[in-house]
Amino acid sequence: DDDVVVVQMINRAILLIHTDNEEVKSIHRVCSTLEALAGGGVEVLARPDPEFVPDPEDLVHAAAMRAAPAFDLAAVTKAHRRQPGRCELCGAGVTSAGAGRHAAMCAAEHDEQKGAVQTLVQLRVTAPGLSDYWLEMEMGDDAKLDALDQFLRYIWLECCGHLSLFSIGGIDYCSRGTDLEFSSPFAAPREERSMSARLRDVLARSDGRIVHEYDFGSTTRLKLDVKGTRRGRIGRQAVRLLARNGPLTWPCAVCGVPATLVCAYGRYDPGNPFVCEEHAKGHGCEEGEGLMPIVNSPRSGVCGYTIET
Repeated sequence: DDDVVVVQMINRAILLIHTDNEEVKSIHRVCSTLEALAGGGVEVLARPDPEFVPDPEDLVHAAAMRAAPAFDLAAVTKAHRRQPGRCELCGAGVTSAGAGRHAAMCAAEHDEQKGAVQTLVQLRVTAPGLSDYWLEMEMGDDAKLDALDQFLRYIWLECCGHLSLFSIGGIDYCSRGTDLEFSSPFAAPREERSMSARLRDVLARSDGRIVHEYDFGSTTRLKLDVKGTRRGRIGRQAVRLLARNGPLTWPCAVCGVPATLVCAYGRYDPGNPFVCEEHAKGHGCEEGEGLMPIVNSPRSGVCGYTIET
C-alpha cells in the first residue's frame, strides 16, 4: 500500500497504429484502465519539482470533487438497464433484454408490400465496455459491408471521416481510403480485403461474430452478433433499424443532477467526466473544446463527435 508502481509503455500510440496484434491491444486496454483508476494518469517524478505551482482553479475544482457525491458506476449502469429503448417500427418501449425478441416479431409485420423477397439477417450491435448502448437491425444478406459501415457511421460514429474496418473470420475488410498494401512490422500479416464483400459471403466463413472499428486513433469498437435470419421485404434500403436504446442519463460529477455535457479530456476525473450546465462554468475545459454535448452514442465525448441524435 505504501509503494509506487510505475508502468511505462514506450511508443504505445505508434504500436496501435502500425499493428493489429491482440497483445498490443491488450496492453493498451490495461494502460487505459490503470489511467482511469489513477485519476487520468499520474506522472511520477523522480524528484519533486521545487518550482511547480499548482493552478488555483485546479485546486478549487479538486476540492469540489472531494465534496461531491460518490460516482457509483454500477448503480448508474443498473439504472440504464431499466431505461426503456424504443422499437423504431411500432414505437413500443422495449428493454435491452427483450428488444431482440420484439424486433424479430415486429419486423415481419412492418415489411414492405411490394418488392423482391430476400434473406434478411438480424444483427445485434453493442459497444464492448459500454453495453448500455445497443442497436437491433436487419440487413439483406446480398448487401455489401460498405452499406453496413455507412449505416453505423450515420447512426453512431461519423465525425471526421476516419477510416474503419470489419474483422470477420480472421480477415480485415477495410473502408475506402485504406492502403491495402500496408503490412505491420510488429505482427504477422493479416489478410485484408475491401468492404465490397457481401454479407452472406463473409458470414459463410465466420462464426457469426463481427467486430467493427472506427477511427484508428480514438477508436470506437463495436461488436455485431447474428441473431437470426428470415425471408422478407425491406425495400431498396440495405439496412433497416429495428430498435435502439433510449438516451442515457449520466449524473453530474459535482452535484449529481442529470448532466448535459461531457469532458472529452477527462482532465479532472475520467471516472465521471459529466457535468451539468451550472457546474460547467467552473470546469477547466469550459472555454475550449473540451466540453461536448452528451449524445446517444458510444462515441459521445470522443474526437469531434457532437452530433445531436
